Amino acid sequence: MESNNTYSIPVQWNTMDLSGYFVGDTIVVDSTLKPIDGECVLINFRNKIQLMEYRTPYLQPQSSDSSHEQIDVGLVDILGVVVTLIHKI
Repeated sequence: MESNNTYSIPVQWNTMDLSGYFVGDTIVVDSTLKPIDGECVLINFRNKIQLMEYRTPYLQPQSSDSSHEQIDVGLVDILGVVVTLIHKI
């Protein structure tokens, strides 16, 4: 599945832990896909990389940490759509 448009990255954020994306897992991201509602996206917001659920016009965290808040889509750089999740064993 990997090509010049996809890359893998370890999950380092708890912004989507309620949806099964845990720190230490690995995600594969496609930088060419346009996100649709409900998909998990990798974003850059204020020079911080995060995972969020795309729910236009907002990005929603699905986190057990209540300090994470929704973000307006227009305020972020969407780096790509998560196409594969590999859980750490």
